[in-house]
Amino acid sequence: VRQKENVVEIDSGLNKLLKIRGVEYNTIGNDPENKQIGFIAQEMEEIIPEIVSTDANGYKGIAYAKLTPILVEAIKEQQRLIETQQLQIDKLINRIDTLENK
Repeated sequence: VRQKENVVEIDSGLNKLLKIRGVEYNTIGNDPENKQIGFIAQEMEEIIPEIVSTDANGYKGIAYAKLTPILVEAIKEQQRLIETQQLQIDKLINRIDTLENK
């Protein structure tokens, strides 16, 4: 924390993740049986530009480890949604129980 400034929470982690397209691919010139999995850097750059870099030759790369904070925030968003839905379900179950016991 002593070396960070302008700290803001990641917003809309889940929305960002929902836009990402995971792909299987082969690298050109390598064994077609050697399938890789990942993302297309150009697509990722449109969604989360902070994790994409471009080298001197114009090749793009993704810093996959930098996805971790976004994944954590997305999971937290989902958990809040699950908890809200569970409260609604519990209320509906209570209402049904009340109606059935009349």
